[in-house]
Order: sequence, then C-alpha cells, then structure tokens
Amino acid sequence: MRYIINNSIVFDRGDGSLKHPETNDVVQLPLPAQRLLLIILESGGEILSRDFLFREVWDKFGLTGSNSNLNQYLSLLRRNMTVFGCENFVITLPKVGIRLDEHVSIVKDTEEEISDHPSAPAPVEPQDEKKSNAFFLKFILIGLTVLIFITLASVWIFNVRNTARDPVFSAHTLQAGCIIHTIKSEREYYSGKIEKQVLKILKENNLPCRKGFNVYFDYYTSTKPQTYGRTMLSFCRPAANGVNRACDNIYYLDRKEIND
Repeated sequence: MRYIINNSIVFDRGDGSLKHPETNDVVQLPLPAQRLLLIILESGGEILSRDFLFREVWDKFGLTGSNSNLNQYLSLLRRNMTVFGCENFVITLPKVGIRLDEHVSIVKDTEEEISDHPSAPAPVEPQDEKKSNAFFLKFILIGLTVLIFITLASVWIFNVRNTARDPVFSAHTLQAGCIIHTIKSEREYYSGKIEKQVLKILKENNLPCRKGFNVYFDYYTSTKPQTYGRTMLSFCRPAANGVNRACDNIYYLDRKEIND
C-alpha cells in the first residue's frame, strides 16, 4: 500500500520510506515514525489525542511513549514533509492533540485489479515463424546462462578479495551497565565526548542504561552543505534468553553535539 501526499510525496507502507519522485530523494523512517505517519494519513483529518498516539504507536508494541518521543518524531515528519514541499502537514492543537491539515490531500495507491473481460485469442503464427522464434528463444537462453555464470563468478571473486575490508562489529560496556554496539573501532568512537552524548540521548528519551540492555549506535557527518548529518540509536531490551525483545529507534538529522 502506498499513500500519495499532495500529488508529490509517496509514503510506502511496505518498506517505511518517504519518497519525493520529482527529485528521487528517499528518507527511511524509523518504526515509530512510520506508525505515527500511518495513523495521521488514515485519520481523515480527525483530532488525534496524545494519549491515543501513545497507545497506538508505543503501548501496543510493548514500548513506553513520552511527550519527548512524540515531539521528536512529529518534528522529523514535519521537517521531511517541508523539505519535500508540503508545509503545515500537521496542525498542533495545544492541550488537545494533533490533526492532519485540511489542505493536505491523501490518495491511496493500491494494486490494479485483474480485469474481468476475457482477452482476445492470440493470432495463429505461421509454422516458419514458430521455428524462427524457437531458435531465437534458444539463442537468448544460452546467452543468459553464460551471462549468469560470468556474473556469479565475478561476485565470488569480488567477495573473496574484499572480505578483509568488511566492517568489524564491536561492543563497549558503559559504567552505567548497558552495552553499546558499533561498526567503528573504539579508537574512532569511544572518546569521552561520544559516551557522554549517548548517555544524553538515552536520558532525553527516558531510556535507562541498565545491565544487559543493548544500544546500537552510529553517526556520520554531512559531506555537502545541502545535506544533513545523521545520528542513529537503537535501544533494545533483552528477553530472559538474552535475545533482544523490543527496541526503540531514535533518529536525528544534523545533531550538532556529535557531528561537530
């Protein structure tokens, strides 16, 4: 299912992406932002209270929502909508909740239905044309087989040569008890500044750094004036067997404390 917003922005429910076909820009939304956007698009302009949003976006999934989380993801949606040309996407009603702006158009794009009309019978080909088509098809199949073999061989050679360059996933235990997992080495990552910022992000989002809890963290700075840096953190609670049971995903654009 896809939602077309103002005839210019596409939200793909399947992969959770927000796309701007005119510029080919794509933003991958975190799971809470995906659920929040879907509720807004399906609301029909009705007022959505904060308690309702907490229940539908977080509580139903075994998570705990907060005003800070809600404001963060609303800000993320507004910012991306504005960049894609849709200003005033959501209206805030103080002490009440939010609602979709009445001037924003929403169109659901579903798969085309199969036609009930019978198709016309295919014309009968002459015998010579059938033989010619069969020879051509055989030639194409042989060519595709050779191409697939060459492609698989190339992929295997590339993987063998680049195995040593695969990123190494490392872990670091904070004094507070939780474990940070990254794909960068400790020499690159774990300065006092980074640990301080991770704990700050957890505190901003009311997430405890307890023993056994896993924090997956990464960031990168902007390389162009037209783009933003990205900061990503996933906070996961373990089950009794030690496997992650549920995760809160937090995403920032251009978080200055880290990217500077």
